[in-house]
Order: sequence, then C-alpha cells, then structure tokens
Amino acid sequence: MLQKNTYICFKYSLVLNFPDYEKYKSFCPLFFTSCQEKEDLVPEKLIGVWEYATLDSNSQYESVVRYVIKPNGSFSFEWPYREPGSNMDLGYQLIWEGNFKVNDNQVTFTLRNTYNPSEFNQPPFGPKEEMNKTSIPSSQQTYRFALSEDGNELTLFDDDPMASDQVYIRVQN
Repeated sequence: MLQKNTYICFKYSLVLNFPDYEKYKSFCPLFFTSCQEKEDLVPEKLIGVWEYATLDSNSQYESVVRYVIKPNGSFSFEWPYREPGSNMDLGYQLIWEGNFKVNDNQVTFTLRNTYNPSEFNQPPFGPKEEMNKTSIPSSQQTYRFALSEDGNELTLFDDDPMASDQVYIRVQN
C-alpha cells in the first residue's frame, strides 16, 4: 500500500512522494496531468505466482511454465524443471524478466532481460545462479486474459492461430 501523496507520472516515469503535492500541483499543470495514484496501475487480482505444469516425456521431469507477476509492475517468466509431485525447482531452461501493463482484459508483457543456462546438460536445464543474462531491446507480447470466479485460474488467450490458450493455476499470492 502506498502512502497518501505518492504518485506516479507516466509521461516522465517518475514516482513522486512529497507532502505538499496538493499545494504545488497548480503550478505545474502540464507535468501532473498524466499522473495518477500508483495503486490503480496493477490489478491486485493478477499479482502472484501462476504455473502450468506437464510431464516431459523425454526427461521424465515435470516441466513448469511460471509467471511471477509483482505489484511493482514487473514480471518474470520462468521455465523450471522438477521431480514429479515436488515443489522444488531443480534447474531452469530459461527465465525472462520485464515489465507489464494491463488495459481492460489485456496484459502486455515487455521483455527486458533473458537468462539461459551456460551449458545445456541432460536433463536440459541449469542452476539459476549459473545462467547467462542478456539484455535485449524491448520486445512485447499482448494476451487477452480471464480470471476464474474464485481468482485461482488465469487463462491467457493467444491470438496466434498456431498457439493454444493456456490456463495457469495460482500457486502463491
């Protein structure tokens, strides 16, 4: 929860936190017209850890696709492997990091960094701490989304006819 008088300005990507905001805002109307309270930026219902898991028939490990959606507008997309039935990740195929924004029933993920294993071993994953980080030019992907009535299932709808829609289960708030 943000303090009263904490504002974010989209135009300048600034977070403003000062007690005299009300007194000074009339002096800078252009600057503050694109500001709004930060609490409205990230829908609370999307914040959390979302997973989709399948058994990888080649390695016999569980392959997990995970979105970690954070209240500060950042996200990570992780592809770990684990023993079937376990919650402990053994290693990662890849990790993406970036920011996201929501507009109505659409979420746009903007990729900033990618992490890949320094070596692909058998099974095809590596420890998180040994992954190579690569900064990339902004790349965006937009999905339509829907949440189940109880808020525990997130469906991402892909507009690509060759891709399938995916249902993720909330594993952590």
